[in-house]
Amino acid sequence: MNAFNRRGVALAALALLAGSLVLAACGDNEPEQRKAFMTFLQTRIIDRPGVHVPVANDEDIKSFGPYAAHYKVITDFVGDISLMAMNKTMNDALPQLRSFKDLIDKRAEVRLGGERLRETVKAADAKLAEAEKAHAALKQPDDLKKVYDTAFDRVITRPMESFHETTPIALDIIAAAVKLADYMVAHSDTVKIVGTSPQASDRKTQDEVNALAVALNANAPRMNQAQRRLRIVLEGR
Repeated sequence: MNAFNRRGVALAALALLAGSLVLAACGDNEPEQRKAFMTFLQTRIIDRPGVHVPVANDEDIKSFGPYAAHYKVITDFVGDISLMAMNKTMNDALPQLRSFKDLIDKRAEVRLGGERLRETVKAADAKLAEAEKAHAALKQPDDLKKVYDTAFDRVITRPMESFHETTPIALDIIAAAVKLADYMVAHSDTVKIVGTSPQASDRKTQDEVNALAVALNANAPRMNQAQRRLRIVLEGR
């Protein structure tokens, strides 16, 4: 996803101060400015598959007039580096685990990944609330509002809905992985890794290990489905 370049941000900020998100005294150029902004949203965001937030160059910003501040509401959200790294944060929360030994050795990393993912989601929700509040405060003619709302939904609302669907599953996987690893460590006197599988010296412990492993694996299909839906939203395929 792209955001304004520095000069673009500065110009948009000036427009925001001048317009205060309210199109008062827009002048005779307002119809042309509105049309330019609507065309930009339609052709550069809505008509393209997936999530695209293009850089608005100086000419674009000038043509938008006070509506440059409206575009800044979108770019302020999608330009946040931590938010745009949410998918990576989710993937990094589970390091490369090739065996049960890896799971035991890296359980601290897995636990930390879950904490970071929860923090990222919390920050994203706060940022989303700010964007939605700014969105609601915009004063727009009906024709522009329809196009703008569609663009906002495409690049902010729908991706966040998909992340909200996916992150709880990721957290469930992390919790299940940590629980299994902690159990095997706590029972290291009776649980050993034989080949690629944990084996216990007594039936009760083996059944408990198996149940924890099954609980971990049960989340995989849910995660795969949620990630496919997220990819469709982000990439349009």
